[in-house]
Amino acid sequence: MNEVNTFDWWAWANNLEQFSKSAAPEVFFFNKNYTPFKVRFSDKLLNSLRALFLQEALGFMATAPEKGYSVQDLHAAYTEENALWTTDVEKVERLATVLHLIEKEYKDLVYFSEQEFDFRRMKGIMVRFTAGEDQFYIIKSLAAGSALRDKTGWELRGETLEPFSADVGLSVPSGNELVVAGGKVLIFNRAKFERLFQYDVQTELMATKQARELMEKYKLSLAEGLQLEDLLKDSKSLVSKIDKLESDLPQDKVIDYADEMQLELMADEQGKIIIMEQKDLATFVNLLNEDYYVSPVSGKRYEIKSKKELK
Repeated sequence: MNEVNTFDWWAWANNLEQFSKSAAPEVFFFNKNYTPFKVRFSDKLLNSLRALFLQEALGFMATAPEKGYSVQDLHAAYTEENALWTTDVEKVERLATVLHLIEKEYKDLVYFSEQEFDFRRMKGIMVRFTAGEDQFYIIKSLAAGSALRDKTGWELRGETLEPFSADVGLSVPSGNELVVAGGKVLIFNRAKFERLFQYDVQTELMATKQARELMEKYKLSLAEGLQLEDLLKDSKSLVSKIDKLESDLPQDKVIDYADEMQLELMADEQGKIIIMEQKDLATFVNLLNEDYYVSPVSGKRYEIKSKKELK
């Protein structure tokens, strides 16, 4: 597998070494709805922020090549060993949304406070560093267990246990997860990245392949601006069903089957099956999987959720 060269992450990390102790940080939380919040912090945390986020990442990048690591395209090297992965920010919809809100609507963002917002609903922490003329983000996921709350926590001062004095205590996750720079994402931990932004790489890859194959095999008419690939990416269950398809129904049989079942799946004047929304796509895939049945006894129509062939 050849290393991607659209963005030189090794050069990027090397150039930042000179700013490892001086880059200016800004801190943000974002919640489970991917709404970002500005976070105030004490100057006493400056060195800690740089150490836990920037210096930890740069330290890994400095030694990774000699350990056999390379940077691979996320969508081309899903099973690659000893790899860091990269992709475009715009391909990760939820990440792109958070960044857009921070960069384009910064003045409208509110500051986080435990009294107004529940820290347990926070999903991730982002630190935006400014180094010279460059800005970049280092992001880590937050777990509910990383917080120590005033009602359940004590603190040890010298030899004395005392009540916990803060609203929330935060244990910053160790380890690198992802960096955003130059419109690209660099992923250190793919599993955490996928959970953090609900981005299933395997589903994305399969959806792309399936969309291409369906468009080649069937004549489909999609609503303006609609992409079959995007519809599939939004439905893991459809991707899974298509992956298991054994049926090989031709176009005309699909249309006849839909008419027989009295389903709202239409064809245009050229015989193309019309897909206006995900519901239409689901019906189309169900037809391919022969999921509809008319009882010869009652005449009732059924959608079959599971079936076993009689032999």
